[in-house]
Amino acid sequence: SVRSVANMNQPWNSYWELADEQSTSRWQPRKVYLRELLAWDFSRTRLLILNACETASGKIERGEGGMSMARFFTRAHVPHVVASLWQNDDRISARIIDEFLRGLEDDRDLISALQQAKRMGMKELKNDYHYPLPYFWATFELHDLNFSNATHPKFN
Repeated sequence: SVRSVANMNQPWNSYWELADEQSTSRWQPRKVYLRELLAWDFSRTRLLILNACETASGKIERGEGGMSMARFFTRAHVPHVVASLWQNDDRISARIIDEFLRGLEDDRDLISALQQAKRMGMKELKNDYHYPLPYFWATFELHDLNFSNATHPKFN
C-alpha cells in the first residue's frame, strides 16, 4: 500500500492506493476500496502490517468502537494487525517496521518485537535530532484478535 485514505462519514468508501504493476511513464495508483476487500480471502493471513498513514484511525461508532482499516482486518479474522494511528514519516516508519520484522525473525513475541522496534526508532531519532518526538516513533499499534493483558501473542 502506498497510502490509505479514510472516509470518516462513509467508512466503506475508505481506500488504499496501491502501486500499479504496469510500468508507465506516469505513475497512477490503483484504488482498492474497503468494500471491495470483502471479497478477498484472508483465511491464510497470520500477520498484516498496514504501514500506510492512518490505517488504525477511523470514525467512532456507538457500541462498535473505532471503525478503521485495522478493525476491518481483525473482523475478517486476521489474527495480528499492525497499523498506523496518524500520518507518519516514511523513513523512520520503514526502519521501525524493518526492526519489528527482525524481532519476529529472532523469535520475539509481537509486543516485544514492536516495543524493541519503537525503542530503536527513539534511539535513532535521539542521535539524529537530539529529541525523539513520539510523533515519529509511536504511530504503530498492534491489533490482536485474542489479545489479553496476561499474554504476549506469538507470531506463528
